[in-house]
Amino acid sequence: MSLLRPYLAVASSSILLISLANVQQAASSPIPNSANDVSATHGGGTRSGELEHVIVTGYVVPRIGDGPAPVTSLDNNYAQRRGATTVQSVLQSLPQNVGSFTPAVDAGLNIVPGASSVNLHGLGENNTLVLIDGQRQVPFPLAQYGTFNFVDINSVPLAAVDRIEILRDGASATYGADAIAGVVNIILKDEYNGADLYTHYGITQRGDGAEYRASLTGGIASKLWNDESKFSIISVFDYYELDPIKASDRSFSSNPDHSSRGYNNGSATRGNRLQTIDPNTGNFVLERPGLNGIGVKPSDFAQGSPNSMVPFYNGAPYLNLISREQRIGDFTKIKFDPTNFLRFYDSFSYQHQEENTQITPTPIVNSSDGLVVPASNPYNPYGQDIPIYYSALDAGPRQKIVTIDTTRNVVGVQLFNLPNNWFVDASYLYAESDFDNKGRNFLSISRLQDALGGSVVGLAGQYYNPF
Repeated sequence: MSLLRPYLAVASSSILLISLANVQQAASSPIPNSANDVSATHGGGTRSGELEHVIVTGYVVPRIGDGPAPVTSLDNNYAQRRGATTVQSVLQSLPQNVGSFTPAVDAGLNIVPGASSVNLHGLGENNTLVLIDGQRQVPFPLAQYGTFNFVDINSVPLAAVDRIEILRDGASATYGADAIAGVVNIILKDEYNGADLYTHYGITQRGDGAEYRASLTGGIASKLWNDESKFSIISVFDYYELDPIKASDRSFSSNPDHSSRGYNNGSATRGNRLQTIDPNTGNFVLERPGLNGIGVKPSDFAQGSPNSMVPFYNGAPYLNLISREQRIGDFTKIKFDPTNFLRFYDSFSYQHQEENTQITPTPIVNSSDGLVVPASNPYNPYGQDIPIYYSALDAGPRQKIVTIDTTRNVVGVQLFNLPNNWFVDASYLYAESDFDNKGRNFLSISRLQDALGGSVVGLAGQYYNPF
């Protein structure tokens, strides 16, 4: 069993002092919100309306309208019409998102379990910048392929999202080298009056892979002692759960032997029957089916070739196409405007993610594990030391329980409506992502070798029978 607890934290403090006196005056369409009929727009469209300075993804200085940058905005309407239940399912629909990964990719074997990425133009997750409210987010505790850092978009509850802006062009001059492929800016909800309850349930035609989601959003925005003072608070709770789908329950994955269709035989060479090397012929030999491990003789092994083992085992019953996922998220934002030029704000979010999955029992690979059945083992039919290749089915499937806890808090103060259109925003950002991986039924190779040699402490002289 392995236990990994890398802790990552990002703390940053920034002061933005911007003059808006010379900003180009050009009318353009404001970014759509959940009240608009438009669900997805591309930057560059225009329509009449009040001119307002907004911060558009791709620009540091607030401007009027969207500007010429190729920005796509996806709002709540877009997500609801597609039946999206997570931020990942929203972004997966983008044609520019190429080669990203989700927990369904190599379920149970993924280097970054439980995580999802966005990969604009297929240039790599580490070349796509992911922002939350225009500010950076802590990366996932593990690196994809051991080298590529990325932001886990599963760490953001969908109920907290107002819209997602995607800059479809490189923006390294504005944001740095990690924005070569583009920028994904997740804009969280700012104000809300009232309460909203949303529920979702879905299931496959085969009765598995059930998906549950429930979210509750509530808030209030009210004036205080005069028309220039204001207080607002919004709070969001989001719950998501996905049941597993087994590989054995789908025809395309239930049998890895595709040789009858002219493709490769993907069966495993290690399974419920032991393979070894015949010390007399030098060939790989495979146990015949139906043996019970008692009185095994060399003639009970089928001769193979000296160069490769025989693929024979179907491990699909132990594998998941989709693992069990559970996410619980919370988001709260408070704003207090004592005057018409001063604002204090605090934005807090927390997401708990849990993935439960399983894979095939521990495979015994002699080339790396160095396991042998010694000649002294009474169950050894050859009377010589022989290597073994098999899977310890009696230990059961390897099980993994992965938990990720992501916390983010932004506290700041803003000054606006200042002379000459000056705008001040000073903020402090703290984000942390904690990863925990617990495993069961993982064999200790050294102790298994002791059992094969009859030297287990307290059980000396008792031998393990792998046949």
